[in-house]
Amino acid sequence: MSSPEATDHARRRGRRERVIDVLVRHGLTARAAEILYRLGLSLRRRMLQGPDPRQWTECAGMIESHTGQRLGPVATGDHRSVDVGLQLHAARGRHAANVHTHPGNSSFSPDDVTFPTM
Repeated sequence: MSSPEATDHARRRGRRERVIDVLVRHGLTARAAEILYRLGLSLRRRMLQGPDPRQWTECAGMIESHTGQRLGPVATGDHRSVDVGLQLHAARGRHAANVHTHPGNSSFSPDDVTFPTM
């Protein structure tokens, strides 16, 4: 019988592997998918630094989908949105992947896929 800690570790590892598998199926290299996954975890930790959930802000990061190179600075927004304009500018002419947080644990929204024309 496994301990609760071992079970939790296996569950987290399984989630990581599933996320990376989906990212690879969407065109990222395995290396870039791993980097994007770790970036997402880092952004979540950054978001959770506020002592009150009402103060949590959306954070976003972007990478090049083949190399995993960071594109633009990590962006911090407000509780409902984040401006990824500098990341989009840095990604111009490249295949890129973006990840961002949702402070209220809200679901994916149409605004998550609306990008300005540059």
